[in-house]
Amino acid sequence: MTAPPSGHAHPRVLADRFELRHVLGTGGMATVWSAFDRRLGRTVAVKRLRDDLSAEHADRIRREARAAARIEDPRVVTVLDLEEDEDGTPFLVLEAHDGETLADQLRAGPLPPDRVRRLVDDLLGALAAAHRCGVLHRDIKPANLLVAGAGYRLTDFGIASLDDETATHGDLMGTLV
Repeated sequence: MTAPPSGHAHPRVLADRFELRHVLGTGGMATVWSAFDRRLGRTVAVKRLRDDLSAEHADRIRREARAAARIEDPRVVTVLDLEEDEDGTPFLVLEAHDGETLADQLRAGPLPPDRVRRLVDDLLGALAAAHRCGVLHRDIKPANLLVAGAGYRLTDFGIASLDDETATHGDLMGTLV
């Protein structure tokens, strides 16, 4: 998918509602866009499955929505909705965050001790909340921690496992660094 055209052309709109504005990031499975929700008049993030991926990947993004939606914790990015565009490609609607990631902060240099303590507290709190809901994240990395005010918020449950699904034993999951 390419960025919406600039100038006077109409931007790409998903589900007659979400106006894609600019790319926030791209991963192995999806592109995350800053978008405007025309119905509610607010900025959201839209995570849309890449066009070149299979139905198996579409199932994974649906599973991500179910996993993340179970968790109600201020240290986890909230999933607002799961939709499909005109061609049936699923996309997640997430609360918007304008800030940077922990990966961005680390590129700027080491974190001061008080930030490290906050990071550890927020990450462990987010993981504890997920585990209480039967969700195992399986891809903890600096790019999946968003800076939110004074703290951090965990995102990207794309390869999470749920306690009511058959776990994959022996497979390597996560991001290879």
